[in-house]
Amino acid sequence: MPSIFLQIQNMRVNGPVVPVKIDLPAKAREILAQSSQFVPPPIRVFGLVDTGATSTCISSKVCQQLALQPDGATKMLTAGHPVYVPVYTVGLSIEFAPGRFVTIENLPVAAPPLAGQANVDCLIGRDVLEHAVLVYVGHASSISLSL
Repeated sequence: MPSIFLQIQNMRVNGPVVPVKIDLPAKAREILAQSSQFVPPPIRVFGLVDTGATSTCISSKVCQQLALQPDGATKMLTAGHPVYVPVYTVGLSIEFAPGRFVTIENLPVAAPPLAGQANVDCLIGRDVLEHAVLVYVGHASSISLSL
C-alpha cells in the first residue's frame, strides 16, 4: 500500500492537499492515439482531501483543458442548495513520490463550481478515501495518506 507523508505549510488555511494528475481514461487515450488525434496531456493539480465530499470532484477548468465530454449529470448537495452538475470519467493519479503515482482508472467525477477553493482543482472525496488510510496531524501540519 503506497503511502505519502506531507508537511503542508499553513494547513489550517490550505487544507490537506496532495499532488494529483487528472487524465483521460486509458481507453479514451488509446482510441484517440489510434485514430491519430490529439491526446491532451494529463493536468497536474492539487487535490484537497475532503472527507465531507461524497464523491471526487474536479473543476470545470480541468474539464475544458482535457476536452472531456459529460457522461450525464448528478444532483449534489452544496452548502447553499442542491444543484445538478455534469459527471465525467477520468483517470486520477495521486503522486506518492516524485514521478510515482497510484492511478484510479475510470473514476466518475462531478464538476461542481469549486468557488472559494483557492488553488484547488480537485476534491478527493469519500469514494476514493473508502479505499485509503488517512492520518491528519493538525498540530504538526501534516497528513499521511495510504492507498
